[in-house]
Formats: sequence, structure tokens, C-alpha cells
Amino acid sequence: MSLNGSTSVFAVWGCPVKHSASPAMHNAALQHGGINGVYVPFEVQAADIAAAVAGVRALGIRGVNVTVPHKEAVVPFLDALTPEAERLGAVNTLYWENGLLCGDTTDGRGYIAALRSDGLIPAPSSTVVVLGAGGSARSVVSALSDIGCKVIVANRTLAKAEGLLSLGASAIGGYDSTVVLEALTEATLVVNTTTLGMSPNVGVMPDIDVATLQPSCVVSDLIYRPDRTELLLKAEARGLRVQNGLEMLVQQGAISFERWLGVSAPVHVMRQAVQESIQGGVK
Repeated sequence: MSLNGSTSVFAVWGCPVKHSASPAMHNAALQHGGINGVYVPFEVQAADIAAAVAGVRALGIRGVNVTVPHKEAVVPFLDALTPEAERLGAVNTLYWENGLLCGDTTDGRGYIAALRSDGLIPAPSSTVVVLGAGGSARSVVSALSDIGCKVIVANRTLAKAEGLLSLGASAIGGYDSTVVLEALTEATLVVNTTTLGMSPNVGVMPDIDVATLQPSCVVSDLIYRPDRTELLLKAEARGLRVQNGLEMLVQQGAISFERWLGVSAPVHVMRQAVQESIQGGVK
């Protein structure tokens, strides 16, 4: 990699962000394509979102991925949103178009692509339980609803989950509510969109009993570090099929890459870079 006055800068924002494999993934893609660019992580505090967006404008940063917990907070500071991002009220990708700093969300499309890649797409009308109600949950709920699933959302705070009803959720409830407990017994897919179990806070998981899940249920966790969260370990111990967040990271990252650069993303290169980053213990 050679940095010079023509190098384009791309970034990922989060808090925490040191665990992110996105820099390894995108830098590998840039290098593979012979693109003069570099992708760097920035740990951005919630109080500094406005200043961070101003920095993108002032420094001419070409593209940004936005991760937990800023996907909703960044929206008011942008010039325009894609229709999907506007509907969800959350973004994970900042990009420039006609001089405007715009926001898009690639999470939902990336998640469906990840399920499809592993042959795990739920059948239409099947019951899916989504754990959590943050920015990632909004994308996942909308995407699963769009393919015809009956989506039940479990969250500790019902007020935060209520907005998901307008995005296609069939019902919401607390983890111990009747609607959630009944949905878990018939679910074909359970998706964790919370940060419970993310490194370095391993050993914790959302408050569900995997023993209530039927043998055909798939358990999916958007976390990819560690490779197996406590939730996935318990599900595997029951013989359930599981999927971590690695493939979603790759698929949504590929969509962002194409949004920024207008070229096809080298998905195989990105996937290999993520796998090597995680296996190498990069923090």
C-alpha cells in the first residue's frame, strides 16, 4: 500500500470499534482492485457524532461505514437518505452523490444475501424471532418481513421496539412475554441483533432458553467475534444449525464497496480477509 496526496480515505465508526474486521476486509478489496485508497477505524463517542460528520465534510473522506451504536444517531446530520434508509431511520453507509453526503443501509440486503449464501433462507410465512431493537434489528426485521416472514421482536424495552411494528414486525414483547415465548417454540429462525456475547464480553447471551427451540430452527447471530457466541454454542450443543455474522459482514460490506466506487466488489477476497483477520486474533 502506497499513501500519497491522491489516496482516498474510507472509514468505519463505532464504539467499540477495535474488534472490527472491516479494515482488513476493505483494505484487501482495495488492494486487489489496484485502488489507491485506505480504510481505517475510528472510535467515535456518541457525543461526537456531529463533529465526526463535519470531519467527513472537511477532510473529504470518501466513504464511511457506521456501526453500533451510531446507526440511528448519525441520520440527522446527513444531506439525503436512500428510500430504504429513510424508511428505517438508520444508516450504516455514508457516501457522496452530486456533492451531497448521503446515507444508505446495506444491513438488510447483506443479511438476506448471507442467509441465501448458506442455504438458510426461511420459507414465506414462517415465524422468525428477532432479539433486540436497535439499528441492525430495524434492517433485519424489514428485510425478513419483505420476503414474507412473520417476525416477532423480543426486546427489554418495549418503547424502543414499538417502531419496528411499522417496519413489518407482527408483534413485539419482552423476553418473558407470552407472545415471544410462544413464537420461540415455533420459530424456524432466531436472530440475535444485540451486542450480548460480543468480545470482550463473551459468556453472556440474550435471555432465551434454546431448549424451547424446535430441532429444525436456525440460530443466527450478527456477532462474528467471537466466532461462536454463548448463544451459538448453546444452540450447537442442541444440534441446531447456526450462523454467525461473518457472511453478513462480507455481504453488506460488498454492497458498501460498490456504492462508494461503482465497481464490483471482490467478495471472495473480502471473505478470505475477514476469516484470516479473525483466525489471526486481530483485535
